[in-house]
Amino acid sequence: MIYRIRIMRLENGVLVFDRYATEMNLLDLRVSTDGKVEKLVRCKWLESEAERHELLQKPTTVVLGYHNNACHNLIYAEWIDVSATHFVEWGEDVDALRSRIEELEKQTIVWHRYPDEKPDPSHEYEANIPVIIYSMNGCTYFADYNIDSGNFWRYGGKENNVSHWAYLPEPPREEGND
Repeated sequence: MIYRIRIMRLENGVLVFDRYATEMNLLDLRVSTDGKVEKLVRCKWLESEAERHELLQKPTTVVLGYHNNACHNLIYAEWIDVSATHFVEWGEDVDALRSRIEELEKQTIVWHRYPDEKPDPSHEYEANIPVIIYSMNGCTYFADYNIDSGNFWRYGGKENNVSHWAYLPEPPREEGND
């Protein structure tokens, strides 16, 4: 379970638990990433041109079709905010997924355009920084960026056709070997 929706009702001016949304209820509900709950409300057809024009300006309107295939009889539905009585309960799975996403984002290789961006030493005494380079001929290599010369080096030779570079990802760590 990633989330479930708790539906409340107003009783004597106080919100009280009514039920959890069923699978059928969920067909007409949507949840935004910030937890806002909206419900799809199916509405009747509109014959007035002014009503149709006003309705179609709303980003929440969904056109379902036309009554009796007549273009002037619009059948529509609309997403309405029901966050005041419908609350999202995020499951434990979501927290685990968010933690895993953060962990993976730390491992992501970020490419930097060269020469616009150059590697920074992580220590004052560091002269060569190990990186991954992408050359203008479409090849990827491991190389060292030399702080003093401002050049990339591979196997003792200078690399001149570098278009992008990236820091090496962190090596894998096994449990208990910190």
